[in-house]
Amino acid sequence: MRRSSLFTLVAALSLVAAQFSTPLSSDRKIIHALNRLTFGPRPGDFEKVRQMGLKKWIDLQLHPDRISENPALASRLAPLDTLRMTPVELAWHYPPPQLIKAMVDGKIPYPSDPEERMMIDNAVRRIKNKQGQTGDEQAHRRAAAHPPPRRSARKTQGL
Repeated sequence: MRRSSLFTLVAALSLVAAQFSTPLSSDRKIIHALNRLTFGPRPGDFEKVRQMGLKKWIDLQLHPDRISENPALASRLAPLDTLRMTPVELAWHYPPPQLIKAMVDGKIPYPSDPEERMMIDNAVRRIKNKQGQTGDEQAHRRAAAHPPPRRSARKTQGL
């Protein structure tokens, strides 16, 4: 009984191994690489990889500095100065909402530079527009949502 179980196990393993040892065709290798190394093939990717060769394409993917930039994309991204900023510059030019709120609350002084001051004012306006209400409206809504606890009738009548 043990021999037949062992024989069955060896036969099953050899079938599985034979299934995975079948070589892929070159087209299947390209599709496999596009599925594994990208977010899936886009129109024209398969032909491009086939024309250039799979090994060369993989090498280019591993060294993106060798891939030429798309001029149309570069011209559309040129106005976005944030793409060229360091994290410190981003934080300086676009402060987080907590810092802006602290400035509005008077905990931190506004910048003295008029340009930076204008940027903070624009950020305050964006935050208020995003919230859809002014600070006073916000306070009224909070008060309405959480009214003070009501006294029971017995306590107010002195009972």
